[in-house]
Amino acid sequence: MTEAVLDQFQKLFGKGFLIAAFVPSLLFVSFLKFLRVGWAQMQTNLNNLWASGWKLSLNVLAYLVIVYLLAYVLYGVRGLLHNLYQGRWDINVSTKQRYNEAIILPNWALKNVPLTRKPNFIVKGIHLLLNIPFTLGRRWEVSSFRKLKEISEVRVTVLDVPLWVRREFGGTFNQNRLTYEQAFPLIDNLNAKYEDFLKRFRSGDEWTETEYWQLLATAQLLRANRKRLEYLRTAIDLLVAEMKETHNAKGAKALRDAVDRLFNSADREWGSIYSHLNATFPDERWIRPTRLGNIAMVQETGPLHRYGINLSAIWPRLMHVLPVEARQRIEEANIYLDFTLIMSLLSFISGGVAIYSAFYSPSGRSKITTVLLIGACFIGFWSFYQLAIQATRGFGVEVQSAVDTYRLKLLDLLGLERPVDAENEKKIWTHLRYFISQGDLPTEGVRLTKSAQSEKEEKKTDE
Repeated sequence: MTEAVLDQFQKLFGKGFLIAAFVPSLLFVSFLKFLRVGWAQMQTNLNNLWASGWKLSLNVLAYLVIVYLLAYVLYGVRGLLHNLYQGRWDINVSTKQRYNEAIILPNWALKNVPLTRKPNFIVKGIHLLLNIPFTLGRRWEVSSFRKLKEISEVRVTVLDVPLWVRREFGGTFNQNRLTYEQAFPLIDNLNAKYEDFLKRFRSGDEWTETEYWQLLATAQLLRANRKRLEYLRTAIDLLVAEMKETHNAKGAKALRDAVDRLFNSADREWGSIYSHLNATFPDERWIRPTRLGNIAMVQETGPLHRYGINLSAIWPRLMHVLPVEARQRIEEANIYLDFTLIMSLLSFISGGVAIYSAFYSPSGRSKITTVLLIGACFIGFWSFYQLAIQATRGFGVEVQSAVDTYRLKLLDLLGLERPVDAENEKKIWTHLRYFISQGDLPTEGVRLTKSAQSEKEEKKTDE
């Protein structure tokens, strides 16, 4: 019976509306009722409803109407909710302010130019004040992006160490620059550490791969600075030559195996951090003030980097060629994304209401329960936000796979010839992007198919 009721609801309201908006609204209104009257009174009301055979009273009907209207509003403004969570918070106070910001010339260059900056310091101050959340959020995300990029670059340096060993300890690179004051004690320490390691290795005593890795990394740093350290070249060359001879010796297979394992580990770690960086942040100039917004921006610019057209330009047209199965997968991912965002918003609002109700709660509710309710609401807000981030990633995977798989079918639908190679394809999509966004007629590489050309000629003949 429950499944039949759910089916009827889905047919009446739609699956997306039911899951993403109606259920969260029902939970939200129920929570508000709980805060107002308490759990005991809610149980009494439910028992009375059960005893009446679930006959809808006027009070229950009023609550259902409230839930429906709330869900209807939330489902209607979910696009605005996406913008909110994606960090589209930048506010333009006035057209004059935007005009002033559009002028990039300095004041001394505007004297003989038909441009006049019209500053209004009050408007500028209001503009800066209103955009504080956007500015702070973007600075935070830019800082996170740069730190992640630094980690990626360090991982590249780590990967250079086993590559250097595999290339017979020859020329190498390291972004760290050593001075003589730093290099002198480093060579002495490395010599002492390596001699101790060599004695233990040759005598069969215990040694670790990490220890050998650190010795190689230090030697690689010195070898990379060899040209800059003119008076230390001989010492560096002798040390590196000794390490090379030992590493390539017949009885040093364990050392070579250790380097192979370290290379695989470094390659895996670098690939992981590099993939995470590219899947989380776009180019720095497009960074938004929220993590969810940056992931969405990666998805927006992904087709632009690959094919020459942004997602917002190709997606409305691509929907016409997607098969039913692909549409269903994308719809499921989109419903889950909407659900997590709406639940996150309602959890945050519930936390605010719980704080207010702490001063007007029903008698008998302990302070500990009140604090736990407030904490649970805000934990729910943060948890659903994190789930929304993962949902955005999942939705992006479905969208990107749809673009990769069905983009050429869209060219067929548009009556355009398919590209002969990847370079030609990027030209076609780039011209189509300019045509969609600016109305520029496609020229180079964009040709109608024979059937489209014949239809065009038949039209001219009929006219």
